[in-house]
Amino acid sequence: MTNIFKKNFRFIANRYEEWQGGRCISQGTINSEIVAKTTSSSIHIELYGAEKLRILKSFSFEFLASDVLSDRIQYVTSSDFNPIVPVICHLFCSGNIISYVRFAMTNPDRIIEFYGSMVELGR
Repeated sequence: MTNIFKKNFRFIANRYEEWQGGRCISQGTINSEIVAKTTSSSIHIELYGAEKLRILKSFSFEFLASDVLSDRIQYVTSSDFNPIVPVICHLFCSGNIISYVRFAMTNPDRIIEFYGSMVELGR
């Protein structure tokens, strides 16, 4: 996973699940692209094709509080109580490939998971 941490990537999602309070509140097929571009201190994410989902379509995470955990990469930003602003991004990996991407929001606590394929890994 360390070779994916702090790297640009493109992920094409064909399915999503939205969870709140321990239950799936929406799910389905989607034709979405997640594009991540890094700088020396942060990762900026753009979501394309996710208009029907309640999530900001452009946002960033600083590397300062981010880390490689035992089962995922975690990017964190300071708390934001706006319910559409992601405060955590998890990249779940299988070997050197991102298998799914999770964004967590608050107020109320909610996650959206995108399933599909990593199509590009950059610098």
